[in-house]
Amino acid sequence: MNGITKTIKFYKFEALPSLSNNGITPMTTIEVLNAVFAIGESYNVNYDKEMYTIDILELTPNYIFGKCAKENELPITTFYQTRNKHTNKTKPYSSISPDTQLEVYTFFFIDCCMNRMSALQHKSITKIQNILSAAIWQLSKGTLEVFCAPERIKDIKHTAAKIKRNRKLAVSFAPNAISKYNIDSLSKELGGIKYDSFSIELKLSPTTTDAQVNHIYDNYQNNKESFNGLKLIGKTDAGIEETIDFIETLFTHSTNFEITEDTIKNYDIIKKKLSEALSIEQ
Repeated sequence: MNGITKTIKFYKFEALPSLSNNGITPMTTIEVLNAVFAIGESYNVNYDKEMYTIDILELTPNYIFGKCAKENELPITTFYQTRNKHTNKTKPYSSISPDTQLEVYTFFFIDCCMNRMSALQHKSITKIQNILSAAIWQLSKGTLEVFCAPERIKDIKHTAAKIKRNRKLAVSFAPNAISKYNIDSLSKELGGIKYDSFSIELKLSPTTTDAQVNHIYDNYQNNKESFNGLKLIGKTDAGIEETIDFIETLFTHSTNFEITEDTIKNYDIIKKKLSEALSIEQ
């Protein structure tokens, strides 16, 4: 088995009134999903000028578990190559084929009793909530609609206090903040270079208190226009690295996965993690 750490994101997910869900006999979330999806099927969805594929792995009366994928071809110009282990000869590698395509993908789990969704974060599929919403709208030919939006951290200070070790603060200042926050002395030491904005990363001392971290957040709240980015990074008592974005305040959870060579077993592991994550209390 190979251990990896992945971040889970959380979303509200519920049916909205629409042409086929007119409020006289309101459709439940699972009824809307059953109207457009079927277990074992795949669906192409166009969102933001890109094509995605939704694969439905499980569809039960209470939940839906699936994948969201996007083409990610590797042309010869990416300078990948294959090497024959016996002859040591190499040749350029390209994933472009008339029969198959290379994809990036992630997983999602929608609990239709809770009207919530959890999904594995993927840097190439950042708007899974919009992709699924677009899929339901397109597959229903504009007659069904859902509300799907990221959940926010309810108490940022309480959540920040869970990060106990190896804490770092990543700060990006807005151009209009230079009169108040600046690195003029460092700029002079570097030969008088001019700068429009700057970012810093501070490794916090182990003696830094939760109250001092809270003060940083309060300072941001009172002076939001001065900051482009403000994140607290560190490890929990369980040794899992978490990142709290003080500006976006999205609710996330990092967890370890033990991945095997068995695809079906991996699906069960991931489904269990996504399902159990929905019971985490902020």
